[in-house]
Amino acid sequence: MKKLVILFVLFVANNTFSQNNSINITNLSINGVNFNQTVNSFINIFGSPSETNNYYNELSNENWLELNYNSNLFYFDEDVLIEFSLKNNTFYFVNPNIYVGMNILDLEIFFPQSLNNKKIINDLGFIRLDVKLENGDDTDMFIIINYNKNTLIVTSIHSATS
Repeated sequence: MKKLVILFVLFVANNTFSQNNSINITNLSINGVNFNQTVNSFINIFGSPSETNNYYNELSNENWLELNYNSNLFYFDEDVLIEFSLKNNTFYFVNPNIYVGMNILDLEIFFPQSLNNKKIINDLGFIRLDVKLENGDDTDMFIIINYNKNTLIVTSIHSATS
């Protein structure tokens, strides 16, 4: 019985997330700069980070390089930008412009399904945008946009892989 309940919860969660809007992987950019950047090209474009760290990713069991630009974090694996975490409006996610401090409802015209599927966990709201390949195939990457549940203001933007 316990396995049946767990399978049902996973089924419902998967179906809920499968109805989100998506972004084409070729449209991923930060401040208008293509997502496919090496460490050197990223630093050449944005300047020296305020801090550089080695970051251990427990999910992939890998060591990544973390570039910290005033709390905005960019993660590189084998010299390729693979994830980011934006905490202030110094950097913004493009297509459309999504930035910390904007109202989450401004995204409704672009991502109505994801906004309808918004969730709130521990007083933090979030919507999910799936990332698809140019041919429309799924990837294991997605974007999470967190917002304050009371003010509806975006508080952070993250990319991740499942």
